[in-house]
Amino acid sequence: MGGAKHLFTQSTQYDQAISKRLVSCGPFGKGFEGKSGAECQTGDAVRAFTLHTGGSLTIPCRYDTQYIQHKKYWCFSAGAAYNYCSILAHANETKGRVSVIDHPDQSLFTVTMTNLQDQDTGTYWCAVEIEGILNMDVTEQLYLSTIRSEIYCTHK
Repeated sequence: MGGAKHLFTQSTQYDQAISKRLVSCGPFGKGFEGKSGAECQTGDAVRAFTLHTGGSLTIPCRYDTQYIQHKKYWCFSAGAAYNYCSILAHANETKGRVSVIDHPDQSLFTVTMTNLQDQDTGTYWCAVEIEGILNMDVTEQLYLSTIRSEIYCTHK
C-alpha cells in the first residue's frame, strides 16, 4: 500500500455541522458516532475504534472534490490486506447492517454499521474507485475492534 493516495482531506467544520449524531473523537479531531461504550484513537496512518458488541458506528469518509463523480465504497479484511478486502456496500446503498451515504456537496460519504458483532473486528477501508488498470483506488484505512458487553443483573 506504499503508493496509495490519501483519501481524507484536512478536518473542517463538517465534523460539527453534518449531523448531531457525529461527535468529536476526543482531542484527535475526526468525527464519529458510537453507541455502547465507544472509544476512538487516531494515529498518523490508521484510525482505530473500539466498541461494544450490539453498538453502532458512523464514520465520515472525506474525499477530494476531484472524486465527486467516482464510485465510493466500504470494504473489510480481517487480515488487514486491502488487496483481499470484501466490499460491504457502495455509496447510497444499504446491505445488511452496513449503510453508505454519499454527500457530494460536502465531499464525503458516511458509513454506518449497526448491531456490531465479534466478527466485525478487523481492518476497513473508506475507498474511492479510480478507473484504469494502473491506477490504485484512493483509500483510508481504519481498524475496528469489538468487545463484549457485560450485563450484570442482581435479583432481590
